[in-house]
Amino acid sequence: MALRPAANLSSFPMNTCFNYGESLKRLGDDQALFCAMARCFVEDADGLLGEIAEGNLRGEAQRVERAAHSLKGLAATFSAATVVSKAQCIEECGRQANLTRARAVLPELSEETARLKSELLPYATLDSANDDESHA
Repeated sequence: MALRPAANLSSFPMNTCFNYGESLKRLGDDQALFCAMARCFVEDADGLLGEIAEGNLRGEAQRVERAAHSLKGLAATFSAATVVSKAQCIEECGRQANLTRARAVLPELSEETARLKSELLPYATLDSANDDESHA
């Protein structure tokens, strides 16, 4: 996958929810991979939040734990400390079957996840544009 010049990435607004430098280093300085992972996060985050909420409603602690674990892993790719911390809290709540606490933390996780998604969207969109070009 060919990536547009790096200048496009450096022109993106300053991010506050994640650490671009750490993330890029974690991914072997592969900008295309970073963009692909951003796209995964943008595409998958809402579904994982939905799984957490549905698991809470149905009293399925293991479902809550698994979905929170997955979201935590995706967010960790971007060194998104707040999302990781909130997801980890909910994951532990699921493990302990403390769904009342998980339910209380979910709005905070949802809000932070939305912020992270909005900051990753330009990267995810760049990846999508490059996929289109590479398949043309």
